[in-house]
Amino acid sequence: MEHDRIYHRDLGALGYQKGPQSIHRWHGDMEGCEQGFDIILNEPDLDLADAGLIAGVVRHGDRYRKAALEYLRMKLAEEPELFQLSKADGAEASRREEIPFDRPLFIFYEGREWMILFLENGLDFGGQFGVSVEFSGETPVSVCDLSDAEEIEDD
Repeated sequence: MEHDRIYHRDLGALGYQKGPQSIHRWHGDMEGCEQGFDIILNEPDLDLADAGLIAGVVRHGDRYRKAALEYLRMKLAEEPELFQLSKADGAEASRREEIPFDRPLFIFYEGREWMILFLENGLDFGGQFGVSVEFSGETPVSVCDLSDAEEIEDD
């Protein structure tokens, strides 16, 4: 349930929601991305996030989505075990014209940490929480299978 809406000069209109425990979530819309973006912080202070980085990623979201998909393609070919696939199945999946990852949600944290969470994929991988590509600044650095993730409950 959103409590506040603000306008941030770099990020546009944002909705605020206090999450469970110490989680504070700000949500914004992104052109060409149905899920938009979230900023997840341990305090409600947006100054903890790198607004310049977020604004640049949001402005060029399609470029980063494509970079994440190419990173996933590379990992399918080189490390198919990350996706619980055999070498042959990983190689076949990596050669598809379009690899089966969809419904991206851009999630930013304190500082320059962020990821693109793909909520759907055609590999039966990632469970209900999906698969993420984590970035350091502008560079994809890892893939995370979120099938073992658990929903955070209030204390």
